[in-house]
Amino acid sequence: MKTAEDGIFSFEIICAAKNFLHIPQPLYVQRLNDDSATRLKRTPEQDLIFRAKTLLNSADCLEKFMSGIKIFNESPNLRLRVLMFFLEVQLGEMQNSLLNLTPAAVYKVFLREFSKSKALNPALLSILLVMLNIRRNELSK
Repeated sequence: MKTAEDGIFSFEIICAAKNFLHIPQPLYVQRLNDDSATRLKRTPEQDLIFRAKTLLNSADCLEKFMSGIKIFNESPNLRLRVLMFFLEVQLGEMQNSLLNLTPAAVYKVFLREFSKSKALNPALLSILLVMLNIRRNELSK
């Protein structure tokens, strides 16, 4: 699976479930693999490129999935909260790279990657993500 698909897959399963069963023992075991895509050593720019692609994929996957579910169509606030949660998770994953690059360098990486992916309005999307990160950093001080 691509990065972030496990979280989206889990979200989709929860949304589709008709019943829930509580099992007190863990059923999921995470096996850490130093060779996995998420554990590879990267420069801050390489990591940001990797995470930018994930960000685009996860936002589109979630939006498409939620558009087919009645509650998300009837409650735009709920839909937005889900999207914002996933964005916050992705930004958290990028945090080290974002802190090690200047806002201009972050903008340049996002613009290049979003342009390559044929995202609509890549410049605007890049500016908004840089601004969001600046505000997040200001609030965390």
